[in-house]
Amino acid sequence: MIKILEKCAVEAVNNVSRMYPNLKEFAVDMGIDTKSRVWIYEVNIEPLTKGNFGKLPDRTLYRKIKKMRKMAR
Repeated sequence: MIKILEKCAVEAVNNVSRMYPNLKEFAVDMGIDTKSRVWIYEVNIEPLTKGNFGKLPDRTLYRKIKKMRKMAR
């Protein structure tokens, strides 16, 4: 399932990045239904790192996202 999610995210970003060629990072909001179908809710042109991720009790994921953002720039 991880491979399918990665493929969907990459394909979505490849399509959206054509409209925003100068941007280097995107956020893909996805879900999986009870029949294991992948749904893309939206593709954001700026990931929200200060919002929900910053409020998690375990900040491991938040730090990982921040580190990856620095690498992308």
